[in-house]
Amino acid sequence: MVDLRERVEEDRGLLKRIQLHIPGFAGYRRKEDLRTADNLLRIQIANKLKDFRGQLEAARGTLTSNYQLKAMEPLGAVILKTQGLEGQVRQLPGVGILFARKRRFHECRCAYFLLTRGQER
Repeated sequence: MVDLRERVEEDRGLLKRIQLHIPGFAGYRRKEDLRTADNLLRIQIANKLKDFRGQLEAARGTLTSNYQLKAMEPLGAVILKTQGLEGQVRQLPGVGILFARKRRFHECRCAYFLLTRGQER
């Protein structure tokens, strides 16, 4: 997985690179880049959760067609929690929360890795 912070830094235009050399504005520019990377990461994680929820709903459909009704209730609870988590990730309050600290960034990368099961697309 490409480090999103590096990708945002590579995508800087000339104006943004100039802003990095202006005293007082450089910190603002870096924080804006972190916010952009944070947003990209949250979108990726939320999309993976949405894909996972789709797989769970397909499994629920299979259970329904096989008349395994006892297993549907716990699966429904998992689907509901997954949907709630997806919404929370998409709508996290504050900006730059995931990149606030380097340790936090690595925790999110680990969560993303677990969601993708190490498969790159």
